Amino acid sequence: MLTAEGCRVRRGRLLERLGVEDGFALISDAAHIYYLTGYLPSPHSLNWDAHNWLLLWPNGDTLLLVDNRQGGGARQAYVDRVETLKWHGLWGPCENRMRAMNAFLAETLKKEKITAKRLACEMERLPTQAGEALAEARLPRPSIDATPALEQMRRAKDPDELDVIGRNIAMAEAIHAASRDLVEPGMTEWELYRALHAVALEAAGEEIVMRCDVTGSPRPNREPRLGMTLEEGCLVILDMFALMSGYRADITNTLSVGGRPTARQMGMFALCEAAMAAGEAALRPGARACDVYEAVRAAFAEAGQADLFPHHAGHGIGLNHPEAPFLVPGDKTELVEGDVITLEPGLYEPQAGGIRIENNYLITESGFRKLSNHRIGL
Repeated sequence: MLTAEGCRVRRGRLLERLGVEDGFALISDAAHIYYLTGYLPSPHSLNWDAHNWLLLWPNGDTLLLVDNRQGGGARQAYVDRVETLKWHGLWGPCENRMRAMNAFLAETLKKEKITAKRLACEMERLPTQAGEALAEARLPRPSIDATPALEQMRRAKDPDELDVIGRNIAMAEAIHAASRDLVEPGMTEWELYRALHAVALEAAGEEIVMRCDVTGSPRPNREPRLGMTLEEGCLVILDMFALMSGYRADITNTLSVGGRPTARQMGMFALCEAAMAAGEAALRPGARACDVYEAVRAAFAEAGQADLFPHHAGHGIGLNHPEAPFLVPGDKTELVEGDVITLEPGLYEPQAGGIRIENNYLITESGFRKLSNHRIGL
């Protein structure tokens, strides 16, 4: 999980960027509340879709507003105070949760007698009722959008974030290591998914949300997804990006079912490896995301295979998936020191099947450091 010191440093960095010396910041995005306080509702609980409010003052004071359903979890947040709304219980039916929390915000603002000349918030996350609550408390309309500052801050990962991402990578590496013994001809994608999920839970040692692609190919035109039988000689793409402690890793390998890939499949795999190496050669602070994409694509184009590469060359990872920067033709965003990104070249041919490989990287002052070390190979 995130640390108290990491959260404190990020709050200070945000307030400095926002410049609200005569006001305060109001944060409601669950990922950003976690980023700034360390409080993350369980993804397997009724609190995953809770609507909370975080108030930040220029002097560093913090107030987190939650409902009583969240109990002790919220009390573990790295904040000065937690105020709790009596929302869910045996005393009567529950009203709309978001509406109740918006009313609780209004009540708190009046009770605390908060004054401000300027107010920052995530503009896209301020519902009309919350705006009315601010007006009712005689506070100004928000004039500073906190989202761009938060998104920019999130690019360069702090040590506690890298620790969580590293644990995610270790879990994904364990999944890939086990996959070589689990993939067998005749099993379905669903059966393989279940087996990989069990490995992930054991490796994580905590609750996760198992997000992944388990995709056999050539894929017949059938549904549901995960319903295909993995036949001898087909390829199965294993793209692992499970959610654990609020963050993601994202690493991929492709296996030949039965372990005897064709010459064409081996050639496609070698091209993907060459494209990944070309992308790595372009990774450094200041490099444009679109130029990294072009480096990857050029390796395929040189072999006359660029038309079999239909997607991005990678992307940033962190609290969301994907997130900036996006390694696509139109993204001129420059990589910054502290970015954690993926490279994921792939080739897809109806006869031979689909192949994708992927590693994760930390952009450093001198170039990059590869974070993932799973075995890549058919």
